[in-house]
Amino acid sequence: MSLRRDELELIFDCCVGIATSEQFDNGRQLIADNPEAADFCAAVQESLGPLDSCEVETCPDDLVEKTMARVNAQGGSGITPMGLCQRQRE
Repeated sequence: MSLRRDELELIFDCCVGIATSEQFDNGRQLIADNPEAADFCAAVQESLGPLDSCEVETCPDDLVEKTMARVNAQGGSGITPMGLCQRQRE
């Protein structure tokens, strides 16, 4: 029996720590009762494992303001975000 999308999302949310306590309890029960759910959980945890070795970088306080100012400055130019990135490299 295949897992439904909502079950997959529940397991994923549990694995990344964004589930509520009620969701976590439901996910834990699903994983305990369903071997396919347990396999999916293991695969998610394995794929996220390398992130544990990454350093956390703080985001500058003014990042949003600077980004929006640049977007607004390009407003009527017809440059797409991808084009803007390419233009900066030139």
